[in-house]
Amino acid sequence: MSLRQAQRRTAAPLRYGRLLRVLRSEISHELSSSPPPLQSQAGISVGDFVVDWDDARAQDVLLRRRAGPEEEEEVAVSGLLGPLRFDGEDPAPREALVKVVVKKAGLDPALHFHCRVFDGGFSVGSARYHSSVADLGPDKYRGPSFSTLDPLLQTH
Repeated sequence: MSLRQAQRRTAAPLRYGRLLRVLRSEISHELSSSPPPLQSQAGISVGDFVVDWDDARAQDVLLRRRAGPEEEEEVAVSGLLGPLRFDGEDPAPREALVKVVVKKAGLDPALHFHCRVFDGGFSVGSARYHSSVADLGPDKYRGPSFSTLDPLLQTH
């Protein structure tokens, strides 16, 4: 065995040992500097609304707003992030599909919106009226899509 071959055989474990040390150091750094796991945000104010239910393991949030002594609104938001895409080496902003249900507390009818949220804005794909929250399963509305309705209605 030549001196050069002996050097190669001993250099490889040294390189891997250094690589392992660097990886362990990086993992330790990430674990020590990462934020604590998400916890329930219940009771926190978001604008005029108070977060009534938010579980870090779910994709749903329930917000409540009291407009008057006997008037309360409930807004349920459910979201799903789109696929991760890259613009060169950096990840591109992700879109999200969001369902929003708005109803008055104690009343059964609800408005149901299907939205797409993207960097800098959102678009409403459809808006539906449900006479009962029990009807929020498969959509029963068979009318025109939201984008074909009166443009003035869409902006307000």
